[in-house]
Order: sequence, then C-alpha cells, then structure tokens
Amino acid sequence: MRGVRSRGIVPDFSYERAWLDAHADGLVIGIDEAGRGSWAGAVVAGAAWISPDAVAELPPDLADSKRLSAAQRWRMFAQLTALAEDAEKLAFATGSVSAADIDSCGIVPATFRAMELAVEALLPFLAKIFGASLLLVDGPRAPDFADVGAPMRPLVKPVIRGDAKVLSIAVGALAAKCCRDQMMCALAETYPHYGWQNNKGYGTAEHQAGLKKHGISPYHRTSFRPIARFQPQHKESPA
Repeated sequence: MRGVRSRGIVPDFSYERAWLDAHADGLVIGIDEAGRGSWAGAVVAGAAWISPDAVAELPPDLADSKRLSAAQRWRMFAQLTALAEDAEKLAFATGSVSAADIDSCGIVPATFRAMELAVEALLPFLAKIFGASLLLVDGPRAPDFADVGAPMRPLVKPVIRGDAKVLSIAVGALAAKCCRDQMMCALAETYPHYGWQNNKGYGTAEHQAGLKKHGISPYHRTSFRPIARFQPQHKESPA
C-alpha cells in the first residue's frame, strides 16, 4: 500500500484519481525534469501516464528519484519499462534540449521545451483518449503546453515537490533521471576528464579539477557562471 511510511510521505495516485473521478474519459500526465542545475549535457524531461487499473503493479517502493540509490532507480526503471510494454497500463516518454540550446535560450525556456517534447512524444500512445487532460508538473512553474497537439487544450497544474507527492510525476522523474544518466555516461566515454559517469555533469570537485586541467568541452553550458571562467578544451583532449 502506498502512503505514509516511517521515512516520510511517498507519492500516491490521489491527484490523478480526483481528476479522473470528475472526468471519466480524461487523462492525467505527470511531468518532471532532470539536469536543470548541471554544468554540462542536456536537460531532460519525463512525462508519464498511469492507468488507474495498473497502480498496484508499480514498484511499491517507488519514491522521489532523488531519494533513491542508483541501484534502486535502475531496478525500478526496468520494472516500469517492462510494465509499459502493455500500453493499456503505463506509458512514459522523455524529451531533451541540448547544452547549446540551453546557452541560446536559457535554462528555464529550455526546461519547458523539454517538457513539451516529452508530452508530445507521449501523446501517440494515448491517441485513443480524447477527454479533458490534466498535466501535473513538478515545481512552482510550468509551461502552458498550448502547442503540444492534444485533442483539447490541457489544464496545467504545477505541484511543489510533486515528485514526492504525485505518482505519475514520480514515474516521469525517474524516466528523466535514468535517461539523462545514460546520456552523461555515454558522453563520459568520449570526454573522460570530468567524471561525468559519476557526477552526471554537476559541479563536483572531480568535475572542477577536470575543467581546470582540460578546459571546456563542447557539451558544457558556457552560459552558466561557473563555466564561464574556464577556457575551451585543450587540443590534446578527445574531440
């Protein structure tokens, strides 16, 4: 049973169920991002839809992805991926915006665009649903999703600490986190100097040491103040 545990509150399906009780032919999508504060790599958003009939099949210890170990996240992501093979039970998708585009438009617009891309990618799985939709977004602000191509313009509701309260947001957050971790580990194979396989682009001591010695890679966010003081990557570094 989901609810309050000794370690705190875990996400449940109450936000989604309240909407579906009032809109029987509608749907609820939960959305969150990963990598907004990173110094390198894309910002990634995840969007998730859960069938009310499949809630009991979700990992019982699913929680805010930031409170889970890497091993727990990957185990749960594998379980969710397997469950999503049945599109009647679960669907999730991700969207990403590159470091270069973050530098071009700013991190908040880039994050909102990643969220829109995630929802757009999810909609084909939900084409049979034409009722009113509710988009629950983690945090105090959200895009309006006016141009995502939904049959009806969705209602958008920001939820502070939504990844700890709302089950569909928690699934979206986990998808975004695991997708982005994969991306950063892949980049670390080509750019090994920064420890991205460990820090995922955040400003750890290992990452800073790599920047001081090897300079900025093409995947660093040069518009971020901590990066601006470093030089471009040395020629002997991997290209």
